Amino acid sequence: MPYVLPREWCGSEITNGGVRRERSRLSRSAVIVWVVATSVLLGSLLLYVTQGIQVIRMGYDIDRVQNRFHAVKVERERLEVELASLQDLRTVQREAVERLGMVMPDAGQVVVVRASAGTPASPQALPALAAARRD
Repeated sequence: MPYVLPREWCGSEITNGGVRRERSRLSRSAVIVWVVATSVLLGSLLLYVTQGIQVIRMGYDIDRVQNRFHAVKVERERLEVELASLQDLRTVQREAVERLGMVMPDAGQVVVVRASAGTPASPQALPALAAARRD
């Protein structure tokens, strides 16, 4: 193998002198196996991380739904108490007198009409019954 000086030193073309470049030590099939194995490993890692993120997200969703359920349950209990108090006769009377300005009727203003079993009392008959009672 002849020894050739660099071009800068002598100004002429540098020759290779028959030196061959060394081939890669990994064969093509080994590179393919390595790429496939790395891809499978990275895919598995990505799947693992994705599932972990989904589990965390579902945990937050469950927590949010439980908080909403508790809030609705408390609201329902509050509304049941309010409904019970509004259905009380004293509350209805107080609201009628204070808010609506209603008054209790006098004894002469109340007419009790008893209809026969098959005949309902008609609204047109009420004034006539009230006049008959006064007489």
